[in-house]
Amino acid sequence: MSLRESVDIVITPETKSVQLQNFGLMLIVGPNVNASARTVAVASASEAEDYLAGGAATPEYLAVEAAFGQQNAPAVVKLGSMVGTRTLTFSGTMSAGTIKGTVNGNSFSTGFSSGVPTTLGNLATAIAAADTVNVQSAVYSEDAIVITPKTGKVLGLVMDLSLVTGSLSCAITASATEAIATALSNIQLYDDAWYQLRVALDDASDVLAVAAWVESSSTTPKFYGMASSDPNNVNESPAADTTSIFHQLLALARRRTIGFFSGTAGRDNGQYVNPTAPTEDLAAAVFGVWSGLAPGSFNMAYLQPAGVTPDSLSVQQEMNSRGYYANGIFIPAKECNTFETEGGFNIIRWGRTFSGDWADLVVFQDWLVSSLIAAVFGTFANAGRQGRKVSYDYKGFAAIEGAMETVFKQGQKNGAITDYAQDANGNQIGGYKITFPSLGDVDPNDKTARVLKNVTWECWATDGINSVKMSGTITQ
Repeated sequence: MSLRESVDIVITPETKSVQLQNFGLMLIVGPNVNASARTVAVASASEAEDYLAGGAATPEYLAVEAAFGQQNAPAVVKLGSMVGTRTLTFSGTMSAGTIKGTVNGNSFSTGFSSGVPTTLGNLATAIAAADTVNVQSAVYSEDAIVITPKTGKVLGLVMDLSLVTGSLSCAITASATEAIATALSNIQLYDDAWYQLRVALDDASDVLAVAAWVESSSTTPKFYGMASSDPNNVNESPAADTTSIFHQLLALARRRTIGFFSGTAGRDNGQYVNPTAPTEDLAAAVFGVWSGLAPGSFNMAYLQPAGVTPDSLSVQQEMNSRGYYANGIFIPAKECNTFETEGGFNIIRWGRTFSGDWADLVVFQDWLVSSLIAAVFGTFANAGRQGRKVSYDYKGFAAIEGAMETVFKQGQKNGAITDYAQDANGNQIGGYKITFPSLGDVDPNDKTARVLKNVTWECWATDGINSVKMSGTITQ
């Protein structure tokens, strides 16, 4: 007798959730990222330093440092690699020993041989031979080795001089040969699990190219943050300013790009003969604060990033950058977000993108659409995993509606969607509603094609309050 005749247990495979894009995960892209893969995740600024040619002296490091310096600091950020050359610059002396290293994980080494020039020439040959898949050439000239990658290949180079006798040192510098839009598309093909985008290139043409890529070329929603210390952003009125990067982005109405004026951001290379180098990264700091917050739960205005220096702006500069009230009506200016001290708090002022949309609402809308897609797809996938189907009837409609409701309820839990409410006439003015077609109204051709159309939904997002206008009387 089999025990199963008395007791039989059937285990149903558990329902799996569809992987959803992480809306608090930042990608930092720049020419100094020195990694063998298109992206690498780091959990601290010190770890990021190991993947940066130039280490802590790079703008990529400033961005990582700013992100991890926040109270709601992300667990990890990602560094994104661009195709480009690597230059090894040597100084000091060497009398014996071995120079070792790796290129994309492939080891190379060479011993001291009749003088440093000969040794470095042998080292260049060893590097080229160590990785024929990624390295096009390694050429030694005048105490430097220039390593050129093959088309589309990124390079991660590590040097080890621990076995060298003498004072020989080696600095690694990087130079991108890949256009930033091309780099972003290639990075996305390799790794699309990120949402926030910070690019360590401050040339105006690069900023415009990134904003254009985010707006129309990215295959999934992304959100780009940039900062500039161009004084035209705050010193000139919108009518007089025809050169600043904010003016250009505003003219293009970039909805997925938010811009910050910051005196420590560094002036745009495309605008100045002698641009200043960035010393802090306000955009990355704001993203770092936001990383731990649920989409739709926060107001981009009034966020309080740490570790960055607030600016002190005059009333006229605030009018030029953000806008002003006239007869009770707000007149927007350049959609230029600022970081200032108000009432003893260092806060972000404004919170809008270059299209005039509130930044937190853009983020929430992206989350809502992505979550609904993932939830409904998960319904189909889990039914198939269990050998079932989502039937074309009211039961199937209910399954899809149930998946959608989980998203809207999560939005309410996050404080992004209002609670259910009605006006005095019984009309819904809060919460959410989902509408499915009647089976009798379904086009037979759509049913044959297994396509369900005319599913609609509406939800009421919670707005933020940025200012209050009040009046009152004092009675004696």
